Amino acid sequence: MMEFTVAGLFGASGPLSQIGANGPDPPLPGLLGAARQLSHFGHWCRLQHCDGDRPQSGIQRALPNAWVQSIMARTYDAILGSRGMAFAEEYRRLLDSYETAVAKGDAESIGALFTPDALFLAPNQSALKGPKEIAADYASSLDGGYTVKMTIDDMQDHGKNGFGSGSFVYDGGSGKWLHILKRLEDQSLKIHRLCWN
Repeated sequence: MMEFTVAGLFGASGPLSQIGANGPDPPLPGLLGAARQLSHFGHWCRLQHCDGDRPQSGIQRALPNAWVQSIMARTYDAILGSRGMAFAEEYRRLLDSYETAVAKGDAESIGALFTPDALFLAPNQSALKGPKEIAADYASSLDGGYTVKMTIDDMQDHGKNGFGSGSFVYDGGSGKWLHILKRLEDQSLKIHRLCWN
């Protein structure tokens, strides 16, 4: 009989490390990772309960297995939803900062929206590398600032990285853009790769 311990369940060789039809899940930070582990624990309880060859542990006898699985899965889904909403709001704020900086002609603030090793890929010109080159390029073309409106069509959050795409309209025309986003060590969300046409 498996003894119910934190190490026994959540350790590298514990049953939770074996749960998942698509193989081991990638690590998730903080509360989200804990919720996923609890969701897997509910699934593990159900598997143990259905296997007649295995005796149930004390925790399995104490808790209704279907209830455990249901509540833990709902907790995980709820936190995922909250995380998705938080990412969407953070990404929108990033684009709002870009719109404001362009309107003010503030090239330095535009450069600050990018990661230290960012790449900026624009049509018919060499790739710009890093905030300084990106800011310098904007400084030569902003001409006091102009109005631009960024509309998000799609976005995905993958923890330390993310993706976003959409369209933009400005005083001189319109186009489309694609972002690869990166979360830095201070947890700020920055543009890591940008291409547009």
